[in-house]
Amino acid sequence: SLAQVNALPGPVRPRLGTEQFASLFLTSQTLYIMKTLGTAALAVAGSMVFFEWSRQSTTSVPNEKTTSRQASVIADLQCSRPGFIAQFERALLTTHDASQKRQLKVAIARGELGRGAYNEVLQNLRAAREVDAEASFEDLFSIDLLYAETLYKAGHLVEAKDALDALVEKQVQASQDAGQEAEGPLAWAQVCHLLGNVYRDFGNFDSALQHYGEAERHLTLFGDEIGLGSLEVDRAEAFRRQGQIREARERLEKAEMITRAGTSMHQLPVPDSAQVPYLQILALTHLDVGDEERCLSTLYKCLQIQQRNQCDGRPNPETALTLVYIADALLWKGDAVAALESLEAAAATMNNALASNPDTIGQIWSIRADIAEGEGDWESAIDMAVLARKHLTESAGGSALSTVIPLLTLARVASSQDNWDGAEAHLVHARAIVESTMGLRSPTGAAVLSSLAEAAERQGNLPAALEHYKYCVEATLTMQQSVPDAIVGAVADSYVTKAAEMVDSGSEKPAFDMLRQTCGKWQSR
Repeated sequence: SLAQVNALPGPVRPRLGTEQFASLFLTSQTLYIMKTLGTAALAVAGSMVFFEWSRQSTTSVPNEKTTSRQASVIADLQCSRPGFIAQFERALLTTHDASQKRQLKVAIARGELGRGAYNEVLQNLRAAREVDAEASFEDLFSIDLLYAETLYKAGHLVEAKDALDALVEKQVQASQDAGQEAEGPLAWAQVCHLLGNVYRDFGNFDSALQHYGEAERHLTLFGDEIGLGSLEVDRAEAFRRQGQIREARERLEKAEMITRAGTSMHQLPVPDSAQVPYLQILALTHLDVGDEERCLSTLYKCLQIQQRNQCDGRPNPETALTLVYIADALLWKGDAVAALESLEAAAATMNNALASNPDTIGQIWSIRADIAEGEGDWESAIDMAVLARKHLTESAGGSALSTVIPLLTLARVASSQDNWDGAEAHLVHARAIVESTMGLRSPTGAAVLSSLAEAAERQGNLPAALEHYKYCVEATLTMQQSVPDAIVGAVADSYVTKAAEMVDSGSEKPAFDMLRQTCGKWQSR
């Protein structure tokens, strides 16, 4: 067996000594798999080495970076192979060794994660934790990290943050006990990266960027170009959501360059499914600047990749998110019928997948509420917006930025029914969430402020309307990168001062028309 592994090409051969290799590889279940499945099973059986070596390499010095990244990529590739999980489940029946059972349970969990079977992943990781009473701190840390990653992918952001916070506490305590870092830079980078994603999805972008910076520091120390590329993609999404489209695209270009260099340097076989997050965010930057056609073209390419890589004929829940993005782009394009069809396909995908995601479900109901609103079906729009907020709250909590969108829908419906008091109540709630997360100088902040201004204007509270428009103009100018931030406030003041003078002279309508035109981008859906 050792001779066979040594015959593997250099980029995929683990650098293990004979004694260390034997303790990991020459086990009853590995030999069973090789004997049963023949020579084609060598890579699958070897995955056990890669799983264990990947974990061990996270605590190694930076010159082991190539082996560790190769191990991680190859392990992920093996997870996507048909029959992978069944092979390791059969192997699990043949061993009574607690350590081997733990490794196999983790391997099965990795396979289930690739299929999007989040509940099975969590179940196997809990079993892996319990089966081996002698597991080391590093073993349990890697299990708990994968557990937190699964919670995040399943859309349970609050639970994911709790799990990651627990890892941070364990890391700090272990560091104090040992007088040094208890986990290696790569594992710690993964914790910081995930925390950055969680804070970003909460809408707390300052905290997100801070954690991304910490992850970048450790990834750079470890020399992990693939990890750095993935980090830049997620950081690009943080900038995009703040309305900084140019910065987002620059980050995406950097991510592509870093990833290409890393895969070439380490001769890694990276699957096309790794392109999905990059393509999704690139598509959304096209949508943000009003280019629905390029957005849709990119998303359809993304969808083809996801459909081509589905496992055992079952769609991955993440495919539904691409369909939601397609629906949103179609609705912005004005094709509500096609948008609804894409949402129905997204819902069907969630039903046929091995798990659901409350965040994605919430987005489906949110866009359906917008469609119903556009058709004048106020009752359905209200019901759907309430459902959207319920699912989004389940995912990220009631104070998450994502819950603002259905609040805006409820406010628009109320205003369409001349219920300005009701609209204002929803908008005041939305403003409080925006202020506590990303701040008012943002796309979502501008949308809330322009709606608040309109509600105050309709209620005859012109001073309040002017004040809301002042903040809305500031938000709009802030996102126009040609306007220096230092003079944004002064420019906004000049707009509002001019409008106030027009109001005082009896020209109310021209004054507010001028302000609406300035902030016109945020008046539409």
